[in-house]
Amino acid sequence: MAMSPPRWHTISTSPHDHERAALEFVRARLPDCDPYLAWANFEFIADDGSVYEVDLLVLTKVGVFLVEIKSWRGELSGDAGTWTRTVEGRRFAEDNPLLLANRKAKKLKSLLQHQHAMKGKPCPWIEALIFLSTPAMPSRLTGNAALRVCFCDPEKGLAPADRPGIVRAMTHRECPGLQSGGQSSVDRPMAQMFARALQQAGIRESRAARRVGDYELETVLFESPTGVYQDWLARRVAHGSTRLMRIYLTSRQATTEDREVVRKAAQRECRLLEQLDHPSILRIEDDTESELGPALRFRYQPEAVRLDLFIEQESERLNAGARVILLRLIAEAVKYAH
Repeated sequence: MAMSPPRWHTISTSPHDHERAALEFVRARLPDCDPYLAWANFEFIADDGSVYEVDLLVLTKVGVFLVEIKSWRGELSGDAGTWTRTVEGRRFAEDNPLLLANRKAKKLKSLLQHQHAMKGKPCPWIEALIFLSTPAMPSRLTGNAALRVCFCDPEKGLAPADRPGIVRAMTHRECPGLQSGGQSSVDRPMAQMFARALQQAGIRESRAARRVGDYELETVLFESPTGVYQDWLARRVAHGSTRLMRIYLTSRQATTEDREVVRKAAQRECRLLEQLDHPSILRIEDDTESELGPALRFRYQPEAVRLDLFIEQESERLNAGARVILLRLIAEAVKYAH
């Protein structure tokens, strides 16, 4: 039953053992017949210039699924917006990964819809799924927090039968948040058209286009709600030092005038921030140009945690006094900036 090439396409090999194991778990259980297809580990540049990495994209008879793999340890809890992992007594808070995965799915669908292979026909809807691949991982996610969250398909010694399996979700739509029978069936001609559109869209090995000068972009740290920029963790190739790289996004359809507007906006932010030197304000170092658009380079603090996630992560230790200190530090930084 295991899916094999050419139906299973490994665009680039994951450097992580746990991710390779998760991909192999799925590959070994997918049918090796039409119209099933899968693409593992690739990146794409969306119409607006943003860059996204995809762990796994799977086309089955009942839909197309973008799968975000999380091979976490510890106990998981949280709500629709924020998840918290408890590992050996320590709490780690982060955004619900479905939010980013759903954004990737929408932008990939939009990109494919514009490819010549679609010939004016509607591109199949791409649905996001989260695969928690650690066997028997404790999870207390309920309600909206558990939507589109899948585990290892039940087998002896692995996951309990009442937790949705990732393969079953993609082949039978059995997962909270997936409408059963709500999607049109995908046949062989549609699968072939979809595969051609992916090829025309220029999906590539991960990190192929992630260079800004001497730095290689590694991970998206933040994306502005308005889609103006992405903040990346960047590592200098020569000696491994890290920085925060802010990439101002430029649409593929942007005119020369549009690109100039974006470039001037980046330069304006750089000039303003260069004047600021405060311990609570991230220090800018330089601005430059990149294949993806104008870029600003900031100092990076590896131990830094986004404020909302920090409050959630440390909620049990933050008493009233600590919260007042945080508020005072923020107010002082805002006052200085103005």
